[in-house]
Amino acid sequence: MKASKLIAAGFAGLMMAAQAVQAAPLHTSVPSQLVAAALAQPGSAPAPAAAPAIAPANKDAKDDRATDGKTKAAVITFGDEENGDMVGIYATADSFRRTIQMLKDEKVDIVVVRFKSGGGMLLEIQKLSDVFHAEFKKDFRLVAWIDSAISAAAMSAHCFEEIYFTPQGNYGACTGFSGRLNAMKGPGLERVLMDMEKISARGNYDPKIMRAMQISAIAEECEELKISPPWGALSANVNEDTGEVTFYQDATSGSIVLNPKGGVHVLTLNALVAAKVKFSKGTASTLEDLGRAMGLTEVEWVGRPDKRFVWPVSKAEQSLLDFRKKTKVDEENFNRYMTNLNNFLNLAANARDEDRGKLVGQARQWLNQIKAMVKNNPNWALLNFGGDEEFNEWVAQVERAIKQLSQRNR
Repeated sequence: MKASKLIAAGFAGLMMAAQAVQAAPLHTSVPSQLVAAALAQPGSAPAPAAAPAIAPANKDAKDDRATDGKTKAAVITFGDEENGDMVGIYATADSFRRTIQMLKDEKVDIVVVRFKSGGGMLLEIQKLSDVFHAEFKKDFRLVAWIDSAISAAAMSAHCFEEIYFTPQGNYGACTGFSGRLNAMKGPGLERVLMDMEKISARGNYDPKIMRAMQISAIAEECEELKISPPWGALSANVNEDTGEVTFYQDATSGSIVLNPKGGVHVLTLNALVAAKVKFSKGTASTLEDLGRAMGLTEVEWVGRPDKRFVWPVSKAEQSLLDFRKKTKVDEENFNRYMTNLNNFLNLAANARDEDRGKLVGQARQWLNQIKAMVKNNPNWALLNFGGDEEFNEWVAQVERAIKQLSQRNR
């Protein structure tokens, strides 16, 4: 239930809104008409707009950052085990965009994005793809290093033209759900399939690969989705002389059957198979392995050593770690923020004149905490209030209530 829809005129309505949002489970405050597919980890999210036409990244752009002749590279992470990895919550376009200037300031030439995510919200995929494709590629050699990229995470990585795996890496299983584990179907699914064809083109991947990751190889299962064929079967041939790989949207034309396989009907690539069909450019467990696979003879990995990681932590990476840490704190404490705001407004409304100012000040502190939460992760406005407009309206009404309470002492 959206907070803003519960707000009636005046102070009493504000109290009702605060109580309702406090009582609602996090991520479930958006009405059903706003809910669309979330991938792997279902959540409340509208489907994205169709992929906009974005000019290809300018690969010939002059790069004058590495003026000392030494290639500089940085690893930034797409999710982590300590804080979280959900796309749209812990991996957002906004948080990655903030790192671009930091990377430039550290004169980074190559950005390696280490993926470790089990999926998330469909709403963020297009935004992430746009940031990586139109903004990162313009300024950096952009590389994906896949430890785990499932569902929405794989779809977010699919615009990367240079992908490497860890030995245990996996990539795919991009089936979509909406609401309470209801499989996407019909026009909504068709639109996502079309959007991912466009994103496949950004990464120079055969669109048959992503289609096999999105829908079943079994005709009977696909017919229930109310979409048009081809289905998600996939096989491939590798030319022994040229190394060229040809993909087929069936399980019979190619000598390498990718989907279905082992009783699984939706494609997930592991490191061995990804390398075999040239989806990945190599497998690496360490920075040294990765550098060799990337053809780097001399490289400086930017950042400070950190025992938690096999890569140094750059300023950009620290920014992402801080973002996810604060996001986790806010996710765990949002209901407490709302409860405390509600309590102090109630106390202020019934306090003696000499006590009211202090209570109003404490209410404002909790409002500022909620505003800081949304500033750190703008998606909280959608997930907990219904959108930016609704959140701004809610803040305005809370601030009016605070102002009215403050004026009682005058």
